[in-house]
Amino acid sequence: MRKVVFFSLDRNASILLRSLASALQIDLSVVTQWSELKTALGALSAKDPLIIVGLDAIIPTGKSAPTAIARLREVLPAATIVLNAERRMIVDAADQAWAAMCGANGVLPRMSAHRWRAVGPALTSWIANEAALADRFLHRTAPFVRAAMQLEEVDASIRALDAAESKGIDLPALAVRMARSGGVNIRDRAYHLRNYPECFIASEGVSWIAKALNTSAERAIAVGQAMQAAGLIYHVAREQAFGDAYYFFRVAKFPQPFVIADFHAQVCSAVGFANQDRTHHGTEYKQCFIGKEAIAWCQKRNMSLNEAMSAGQRLIDLSIVSHVANEHPMKDDHFFYRFHAA
Repeated sequence: MRKVVFFSLDRNASILLRSLASALQIDLSVVTQWSELKTALGALSAKDPLIIVGLDAIIPTGKSAPTAIARLREVLPAATIVLNAERRMIVDAADQAWAAMCGANGVLPRMSAHRWRAVGPALTSWIANEAALADRFLHRTAPFVRAAMQLEEVDASIRALDAAESKGIDLPALAVRMARSGGVNIRDRAYHLRNYPECFIASEGVSWIAKALNTSAERAIAVGQAMQAAGLIYHVAREQAFGDAYYFFRVAKFPQPFVIADFHAQVCSAVGFANQDRTHHGTEYKQCFIGKEAIAWCQKRNMSLNEAMSAGQRLIDLSIVSHVANEHPMKDDHFFYRFHAA
């Protein structure tokens, strides 16, 4: 029986793992505090435990992800350490490369019983550490996943993703097709005397998805909302849900090559985003930067507005940056954000 330690603040993910512990033949410990994690690791006798570390759980420790992983490896050098990006619905190659540079063995997206089709294979492969055993574990999980679903607090974005993935739709591939020649009509647009570069009209996106998937407009809207939940498309002001309306959306685009660790190092350096104490409506916010100024900083370094918005949001999705009140995604506006650790 493999020992698994889960360090997380995500209640749904904890419920899922607890429900699956028997089926996956694991000795599971769930901890929410750094001190509890160190105690749990100190008591381990297993040579190669699996430690799953939630990125949001690292924030209260005041450590960066690389520092936290280095501390864990001081205790258990041979441990398999996998990050859990609770704010990422789908992880990609850039996420995996960043996790490796942090010293982790890999990264998992947000874990949910309602998205077991998507997260189950990756999770069981890390737990089993053997392909044949992972397949056997995955086969056993169905009744336990159903039990976890009954206890899970699920939002519309999770349901939209699960519905699309259950139909076998490759959302990242669809986003690539959407942005290519022959895809949706992407161009600079204007509304109320303001320019919005590199965007498409949501209603036209609905028609394009419906045609591309040979489906109804209603189904196309649901797929578009799944793409939005996965961060593949976004409203230009990050304020509207995708639908059959005259809203401007973008297909998320990243600078190439996009190395998250390098981008992070640049923007939090002395010549990066302007970090300082700021005040708004009488409240002081320590060491933060302004979203609009950060986007402008990126654009001065030859990034498009879309690339700057997408790269900034990725830092939020990986719990490297957040809005000071945790109320807003990355916006090209006068909102305050801060780094959690350099």
